[in-house]
Amino acid sequence: DRAERARKGSISTDAGESWGPVASDPALVEPICQASIRRASWQNRDVLVFSNPAHGERRENMTVRMSLDGGRTWPSRRTLNAGPSAYSCLAELPDGGVGILYEAGETSPYEGIVFARFGLDWVADGRP
Repeated sequence: DRAERARKGSISTDAGESWGPVASDPALVEPICQASIRRASWQNRDVLVFSNPAHGERRENMTVRMSLDGGRTWPSRRTLNAGPSAYSCLAELPDGGVGILYEAGETSPYEGIVFARFGLDWVADGRP
């Protein structure tokens, strides 16, 4: 079931004082793995950037997504590495770009650590 292989989340509308119900987000498919989420600024807008291995069963397909509405929808996505990949950590860089550190390899996601940098325009261009 796709909902079972998706990130669960909750939304706060009062700066974290209270939270809505926890629900699966079918847009955020994953094999149960540590992901990363980061608030960033893009075109004078407050956006969320999310990274994870976006595959329903295996740790592979490191993907970056962007939400323009506080995580309700994720209309933009780009694959960084289609192969084996696992834990990731996002950071906003001083030049306004985004950096990501993630596990990746040829046959296993645990062969190495990769650093990549990208602009949010690149993610936004990945709209389906």
